[in-house]
Amino acid sequence: MPNRSIVLALAFVLVAPSVAALPLPCLPVIITCAPTTPGWLAWEQRAPSNSFNATAISPDGSVVVLESANLSGASPSYGLRGVEWSTGHTLWTLAFASPPAAFALDSSRVYVTTTSYEALNTTAYGLRNGTLAWAQTNFTLSGGESILVTPSWVGTVEVDAFNGHETLLRYAPANGTLLGTLDTGIDFYDHMVGTDGSSVVFVGTNGSSAHGLNAFSLNGTLLWSTPLPDTLQFFQMGGPTFIYDYFQWFGPSRIGAVNLTTGAVAWDEPEPSFVESLVVSADGRTVEITHSGDYFYPPEITALDGATGATRWTTSFSGDSETVAVSANASRTYVSLHIQTSGNTTGNATGGPAWNATQTWALDASGNPLWNRTLDHAFPVGIATDALGSRVVELAANETAVAGIARGYYGG
Repeated sequence: MPNRSIVLALAFVLVAPSVAALPLPCLPVIITCAPTTPGWLAWEQRAPSNSFNATAISPDGSVVVLESANLSGASPSYGLRGVEWSTGHTLWTLAFASPPAAFALDSSRVYVTTTSYEALNTTAYGLRNGTLAWAQTNFTLSGGESILVTPSWVGTVEVDAFNGHETLLRYAPANGTLLGTLDTGIDFYDHMVGTDGSSVVFVGTNGSSAHGLNAFSLNGTLLWSTPLPDTLQFFQMGGPTFIYDYFQWFGPSRIGAVNLTTGAVAWDEPEPSFVESLVVSADGRTVEITHSGDYFYPPEITALDGATGATRWTTSFSGDSETVAVSANASRTYVSLHIQTSGNTTGNATGGPAWNATQTWALDASGNPLWNRTLDHAFPVGIATDALGSRVVELAANETAVAGIARGYYGG
């Protein structure tokens, strides 16, 4: 923690037209007035009576979007807020009656999906001012769990209310014009996982009741189909690669990769360790799997080669329940851990009973530690980084009172 800091109590929130303010009275914001030294705390926000559940950083790194929830009253409320990276100030807030099903960012917009009364609502807001840009509503059975953003269209998926088919809806990013729909002809996919702009890939249950990947052109032509085990646990795409993990009733769990251009299985190997989560770099060249630790083994992260599945490195930690974020080319990995400590790690006091803390680590491309920071009296919730790995957002929950904590670090 830097010695010099300025603590600002924001007693007001700037609200643009058509944007509803969240019921947050005063949001303490810490601005560290610091250089961009790796590991330096850039800002901190605390939201009384709220939790921060998810976050994303804009492509240019200038705005952080936080998803929040207030469950303390008789009527729960949910929302998003935009935070300016350079100052830590709240730019705008948005309120919703139900949790957003998904949200995604591009360089100028925040795209949000919500569901209500068998309707899927897709809305776009200004990234820097929170102003409503456009809104579309489709009557549907369910959907909205995935948003794909391309330069030419923004897509979300609904389960059609009339035929039960999973259907892709494509909108123009600038004005929300419906550009087209894609009826897959198949019921109840689980996820829309990726696109190159001219095709889209779904994972879930296909017509033969076998789990797998199915790629469609935008006019609905099935390009390829690859069966996968029905015991999938984790999966994520990066670049041209889809990584999946599954357990077997007899034999070790396995992890593998599918080429999203051809649908061919590139590799399928026994897990090097028990997988509890996985992340894939945006270029698809690196897969990082986590094991939260147990009585016999410490928590660890293992990096695999995305092309071959070969192990590159393994790094162990003291703690548990880690969450991981990785830069686009895997030059930086950030880990958020839960630890217990008996002395105040900021140096203000020592000794005393053990308490919970969140510890954030930065690793280089070979898994070597670069720096770490500890937040006392907090449980880890999540972590995110920008494409370059130069900015990091840590989410935590206060140990002693309901309050969400968000911190921005310079990654280096």
